[in-house]
Amino acid sequence: VLLILDEVGPATPFTRVWCCFEEAVIVLNLGSRQAATPLLLDIAAVADGSPQMLTGGLVQEETEIEKKHQKHPWEPSGWNYKSRREAAFPVAMIQKGLSIDIAKAEA
Repeated sequence: VLLILDEVGPATPFTRVWCCFEEAVIVLNLGSRQAATPLLLDIAAVADGSPQMLTGGLVQEETEIEKKHQKHPWEPSGWNYKSRREAAFPVAMIQKGLSIDIAKAEA
């Protein structure tokens, strides 16, 4: 599931009832009880004109790097690449999500 955060609200999906419901289904793992694999949540935003993304796991390039790291531990880790990639994500938008008040959410 991809959650796209805007700069206008900012982070409008954290203020909408239906979006909060969908976010809860993912975070609480309610949607995958019948599925073999859990649903993942990726979060996208723009910071300083550049797209940024938090992912539920490694992206394809990071996965390939991690595979090499598993065979040769002295090689860089895909998880290190992920950490550096996600460091530029706008923290203020995530803080908005951490302070959701569902009682104040809009339709």
